[in-house]
Amino acid sequence: MRGEVDRAGTHGHGGPVTDATAENGEAQVTATLARLAVLGDTPVHEHVAVFEEVLGGLEATLASVEEISAAPEHGRR
Repeated sequence: MRGEVDRAGTHGHGGPVTDATAENGEAQVTATLARLAVLGDTPVHEHVAVFEEVLGGLEATLASVEEISAAPEHGRR
């Protein structure tokens, strides 16, 4: 499944999932999910827009973490 970490500690792209990558991704996910807090004060007919915004943010975070983990390390041979 897309975004899952395999047994080698990678996202299937060969790059390791580092602690820094994970922490950065977790912070971005937390900030994105915090946007859901507005739902209580938002009319129901506007909820879809909020969900789409949050989904877009989560997808962008996943893509950025995958790019970081897939990038070759500098100076490595």
